[in-house]
Amino acid sequence: MELEWTPVSEVPIIPKGAHKIFILIALFDKEWLELHPEDPQSSYMITEGFYNGGFNGFYFDKYNNQFKKIDVSGHITHWMYKPEPPKIE
Repeated sequence: MELEWTPVSEVPIIPKGAHKIFILIALFDKEWLELHPEDPQSSYMITEGFYNGGFNGFYFDKYNNQFKKIDVSGHITHWMYKPEPPKIE
């Protein structure tokens, strides 16, 4: 599977029987770009997220041993299916 960024205007396909699909999301920070116009690529943050009819970001809080949601409203521009993890030999 070739990995490429997809605009949020195109939504991921949720497999039959599943409620959500885990993906990578690209978040754009307009304020950061205003502070650092010389480096527009640094205005993007890539994080793990999921799609369940809407795009959601999250991170794992290792101190509390739980996932926490990230507010991505208005910032997510693209998404990508997650690659397969490395094979254990």
